[in-house]
Amino acid sequence: MGFDRMMRGHSVRSLATLGASCLSFAAATAIAQDQAPPSKAAGAANIGQDIVVTARRREESLQSVPLSVTAATPTILKEQRIISAQDIQNLAPSLSLTSRSGQQQSGQFNVRGQGQTFGGALPSVIAYFADVPLESQGGAAFALYDIDSVQVLRGPQGTLFGRNTNGGAVLLTPTAPGDDFGGYLNASYGNLDAIDLRGAVNLPVSETLRLRVSGNMIRRDGYVKNLSGRDFNDQHQDSWRVFLRFEPSDDFRNDLVYTGLDADEGGSAFILSIIRPGKITSTYDGGRLLTALAQQQQWGPRRVSNTQEGLGASRTIHLIADTARLELGNVTLKNIAAFERVKVNFGSDTDGTDVRYAQNGSLPTVFSIGSGVKMYPDMNLRQFTEEFQVSGTVFDNRLEYIAGAFYLDAESPGGLHTFRAGRVGNTGSSPTTTSSNFVTFQFRDRSKAVFTQATYHAGAARQFSITAGLRYSWDIRKSSFGRLAANGPINRPLPLSGYTCSLPGIGNSPSTPASQCYRILTGKYEDVGYSFSLDWKAVDGLLLYATTRRGFKDGGFNTIIASANDPEYQPEVVTDYEIGAKWTYDLGPVLGRLNVDAFTSKYEDIQRQITGGLPTTAVILNVGNGRIKGIEAEGLIQISEFSLSAFYAYLKATYDGGFIDAGVDVSASKFIGVPSHSGGFTARWAHDLSDRGDALIASATVYATSRIALDSDTVLNHEGFAPGYATLGARLEWRRVGGKDFDLALWSKNLTDKLYAVGGVPQGSSSGMTTFLYGEPRTYGVQMTTRF
Repeated sequence: MGFDRMMRGHSVRSLATLGASCLSFAAATAIAQDQAPPSKAAGAANIGQDIVVTARRREESLQSVPLSVTAATPTILKEQRIISAQDIQNLAPSLSLTSRSGQQQSGQFNVRGQGQTFGGALPSVIAYFADVPLESQGGAAFALYDIDSVQVLRGPQGTLFGRNTNGGAVLLTPTAPGDDFGGYLNASYGNLDAIDLRGAVNLPVSETLRLRVSGNMIRRDGYVKNLSGRDFNDQHQDSWRVFLRFEPSDDFRNDLVYTGLDADEGGSAFILSIIRPGKITSTYDGGRLLTALAQQQQWGPRRVSNTQEGLGASRTIHLIADTARLELGNVTLKNIAAFERVKVNFGSDTDGTDVRYAQNGSLPTVFSIGSGVKMYPDMNLRQFTEEFQVSGTVFDNRLEYIAGAFYLDAESPGGLHTFRAGRVGNTGSSPTTTSSNFVTFQFRDRSKAVFTQATYHAGAARQFSITAGLRYSWDIRKSSFGRLAANGPINRPLPLSGYTCSLPGIGNSPSTPASQCYRILTGKYEDVGYSFSLDWKAVDGLLLYATTRRGFKDGGFNTIIASANDPEYQPEVVTDYEIGAKWTYDLGPVLGRLNVDAFTSKYEDIQRQITGGLPTTAVILNVGNGRIKGIEAEGLIQISEFSLSAFYAYLKATYDGGFIDAGVDVSASKFIGVPSHSGGFTARWAHDLSDRGDALIASATVYATSRIALDSDTVLNHEGFAPGYATLGARLEWRRVGGKDFDLALWSKNLTDKLYAVGGVPQGSSSGMTTFLYGEPRTYGVQMTTRF
């Protein structure tokens, strides 16, 4: 039963009533601090203490920033077991993460209806680690340990943050080295033979040099059992980090961070769920897929049988970031330089069965081995970024300003002038033949920008503020695309000589050698972004604000299939308008926060991927304009030992018309990854056990969402929805057992073992087949933490 239908039921009406009561008081914006003051119970939410955020590239109180920001501290990350990018959506309104044709490990963030759901296009939401923009394919996954904070910024962020983004940003701040020797070790063991080890050690090398070393090891069996091979949806990854801080004086500080990830996993299980009558998948190879569907329905979504080779997912990520900061009186100079190296290999069988119908990826298969084509990583990136800032205050600190420049140079190694197969795919074109393709995609992106933003505080008590920002960007995107294709017998690889260079629109002949099978495309994009806001501290603890921003996302080129007519798609632009209020209150025994906002976004030249044809192909197009409206609320209320936090978002995203697919106006389609309703709440109780400082902490967290679209065209592909769902998590912790630096906890996620889809490949209107990716089942375990 989906969340939409549940909303009509008594049980969820009661839940909604409870959630509304919570929101009338406060939200889950920043729930708990690691250290509570002596007057409070150990581990209690410390509402009176400011939560520091960097949403405007300077440290400010969360409640004084006239923007929609959610911040989570280490305590909430630990208590809600936020250990993957998928988990972050449980923290903030209007945030979701979807996985479509790739792997769940590299799902894409969606904020306020903006996100990346197709290859080749830039993301609308970027994750930042230590102020460095990360590559989008799983970049955030390696960073979620030894973290000082996670911040979710909603709305366009172009005037201050890295690359142009329309939807928002997710900021990950690593824990910096401290002055004293010490550290911690956190070990967790649970069902599915899950082992999670993470820890850190602080090493004060000298008075001016401090070092922090941390790491994370995760092992877990797959929750989709494969009767004929390696299980799917397992976890096998190692992460590490070295953070060196050099601070020779109060005026100068240099932070050098090296962090990395190595993961080798079985990949995601696509579960065959629907086949439309009369389509090719209903007759393919004598109806073998229909037989496989019947068998899959008997097994359910947690069991498959798949002997095909080349399936799995591996990621290698290395990031070096250096941040230098110099204080010159009221002026601060800051330089952020970073280098990132990413390799991603994956192999997916999107029909999810033993039938060799739809498979693609960059891992070796019977086709690549038999043809003699060497495979390269699907994502192979070297990225250098450089950012310089000048910030400070003037006029008796009434005017705060920042100005700077940003540069990005990203490329795939090997150059643009050669065919280097980065993906092999096969799609059944008839019951007796299969269409095999080798695809190469290489790129070179350069982005340059200058920006400035200033805030002026007016009034005798500086209760009025006006902020204005401006950014100009110059971007160049170069793409090299090539494709070798052939039709041949099922399950039988062809030699390389049997493949033809297939590039629509440039007239290549069958005799074109593989080494020359590519086309190079270049696009240049320039744009001006801006932000403007007014805020008023109406009374003590209450901030009212209004803001407008313009965001811009580059165009690019179709790298999945090169269109014969126009392979380029144009930039998209978002202009938003937002009003909001932030209230912090102290009513004696009752403390709380309440943050609410309402926004509307005008969305122009929307980029969407259209999938269709046989063999199935995909093309990115600008499909017209649209509008996104929403209301968001989040809050927290605390009464003595008890606290209740909640968040809620209502989103309505619509096209203005003119969205055409296969000659049909499909403007009634839903936006990908945008639930109409989503929210959650956490009930938390913390009780002192003795004067030794130990405490008992119990919490329960509910997250619920209505259905989300998995395809751009949900009119022709009406099966392309993941139903709504609700999950429950719980945790019981004995902190500082017996007054010692030792914690013991029992935890569970998805306690009711809810079955829910998090992605999929709906192709009802083309091949007739729809497969789904499902989220984690019930997981539970014990966790121990020791500090030294």
